[in-house]
Amino acid sequence: CNVGMINIIEKIGPSLFHKYIEDFGFGTKSNITLDGEYFARIDPYEKWSRTQFFTMAFGQGINVTMLQMAAAYSILANGGVYMEPHIVESITTPDGKKIDTIPTPLRRVIQEETSKKVTAMLVNGVRVGFAKNDESQVNRRGKDWYIPDPIQMGYENRILGQDLGHTITSYGGYAPANNTRFVLIVEIDRPRTDQ
Repeated sequence: CNVGMINIIEKIGPSLFHKYIEDFGFGTKSNITLDGEYFARIDPYEKWSRTQFFTMAFGQGINVTMLQMAAAYSILANGGVYMEPHIVESITTPDGKKIDTIPTPLRRVIQEETSKKVTAMLVNGVRVGFAKNDESQVNRRGKDWYIPDPIQMGYENRILGQDLGHTITSYGGYAPANNTRFVLIVEIDRPRTDQ
């Protein structure tokens, strides 16, 4: 709820909100081992207008990469700790030597109890809240889970009168909710059909 987030963010204030944005890894490079990592900077909070402060509270005006979103979700999954992101689990050299990626905690972002509460809210959202339709659309095939293609609801088409192909949407989460094994972020960039 946008209004709910604005009420919360007014209590937090711009300084602390900016700190959380940075601590969650937005507005900075993740230093992942890939050349040319792209990221969008976040202006200092002193430069924010009141409107910008409010819209940022519900996610508008904060440009993030899918890697940054995955790292942010992993904070919740890891009990509030930001882990150094990596692309590969291990590397095997030509001579057969295996070099494992070592999980490295970089900083505590939120308290463990806070991450548990947010996780419980996300689980509740899937079970009974706004996201409950997502759980009913998750099908089980053996041990593998899959989520069917998201349906474009026509938000841009109805309101802005645009043709298909202007929507960018993403969906993220982690599972199992407790003792998490993976974080998954899916982005659909300008779909050309209604599904």
